[in-house]
Amino acid sequence: MDGFALAEYQVPRSGHPPSVQFGTIPKAPNEAGSLFAEAKKAAKYPGPDAYHKEFLNRTWAAKAPGGGFSKLSRDGDLKKKNTPAVGTYESWSSQCSPKIRGGIMPKTARGCLFYDQAVSDSKWKPAPGKYDPKRPERHLECPQFTVETGTSRVPKKAGLLGPGHYTPCHTQTEKAVVVYSGSKEEGNNFLEKRMNKDKTPAPGSNGIPDPKSLDRAGKQNHCRRLLADRIVVPRQPHSAR
Repeated sequence: MDGFALAEYQVPRSGHPPSVQFGTIPKAPNEAGSLFAEAKKAAKYPGPDAYHKEFLNRTWAAKAPGGGFSKLSRDGDLKKKNTPAVGTYESWSSQCSPKIRGGIMPKTARGCLFYDQAVSDSKWKPAPGKYDPKRPERHLECPQFTVETGTSRVPKKAGLLGPGHYTPCHTQTEKAVVVYSGSKEEGNNFLEKRMNKDKTPAPGSNGIPDPKSLDRAGKQNHCRRLLADRIVVPRQPHSAR
């Protein structure tokens, strides 16, 4: 079989090709559908260590009964104070010193009371004869809120009194006969006046109404049995002994 390339000849094969055991490696990126994508999505929510962070920073004596320990230094306050030394300030005070009873005498120049008062009044009071006095006009003491009706607003002029200007009337003081006034109507007797005046019907003219609680059936039965309700035994004649 000289001239036949046996080494280069490939025998044809059939069936399923050989596969990788346990599958191939995924070719998709790690962010899509992986565990890291779920963790990245949940990263916007706070984790377990995001709550009560100040708990570890608190001191154990924050809620101790009686409070915590003092934070001042044991040396005390050794800062320089601005207190004046003895002798650098006045020890005398007007409030503590004795006072003169009634006050001290005035230190102004002495003058005359009448003269000084005259000078003070002359500055705002006019001198006699330098002004025209006017009497105050009479005014209404209290305003009148009611208006009288039936009276004229223009008062009548009063007449001059004197002999012959008025007529004296003595009617109220003179004696007069007693006079009684009579009726001015037409001459009718008392009965006619009463009949014409009184238009009210007499009692019982329109009938007497029955009460609401009247038992008419019982009234009729009582009238029917009036004689039978009480039986009267006739008297027997006395027999002769």
